[in-house]
Amino acid sequence: PPDSAIISVTRAIVSGKYNGYGPSHGYLKARQAIAEKYTLYNKEADITRTLTEEDICITSGCSGALRIAMSVLAGHGDNVLIPKPGFGLYKTINGNNNVQSREYNLLPDEDWQIDLKHMESLIDENTKFILINNPSNPCGAVYSRIHLNNIIKIAEKYQLPIISDEIYGNMVFPGETFISLPSLTNEVPILVTSGIAKQYCCPGWRLGWIMIYDCHFRFGLNIRNAIRRLSQVIVGSNTLI
Repeated sequence: PPDSAIISVTRAIVSGKYNGYGPSHGYLKARQAIAEKYTLYNKEADITRTLTEEDICITSGCSGALRIAMSVLAGHGDNVLIPKPGFGLYKTINGNNNVQSREYNLLPDEDWQIDLKHMESLIDENTKFILINNPSNPCGAVYSRIHLNNIIKIAEKYQLPIISDEIYGNMVFPGETFISLPSLTNEVPILVTSGIAKQYCCPGWRLGWIMIYDCHFRFGLNIRNAIRRLSQVIVGSNTLI
């Protein structure tokens, strides 16, 4: 990890201020910092996605963010769309929630882009969300603006929210560009999951977050309140971090 992170954690330990349970959804200053960093502006499309601390829930790693986000949007008897191949935890969380995983294909001969026709064919009245992982684990794909816009069109057509797993955001090779999905739409409500493990080289420190991009308030208070309540299951993330 960078020296600044190690120094900050050392100071937190020595201060003695964080040896208890904080708010289950995270300290205010941390949520404000995340909201400021991930407020998005797309000049080309004139789209601004402003976040406040109320749009952030800090979790025990990105895996904790995924568990809460997926559990909030789907339950027993529902189905959701996840990538194949994809991160194995998606199916594990769905199985634990008695939710059917419908796996849309990624195309190896097309830089592991999503087979959009196959994705659309899996949608029915019990489908609750589309999950995408960009940049992709395990395939390493980085989706283009055009491809992301095509995913958004499907979500709009069927009025489905999206969970966008962006834990590898901005970790791309020279010449590639990472585009955060909510920067491309004001219409589709999106839960973005991320954390510090990958970009800051500190897996195991257990700090992730959910970001709620929902400028038309289509999630309403129910989803926001449910996210906060589920954060109480483990009484919050690692307070020292």
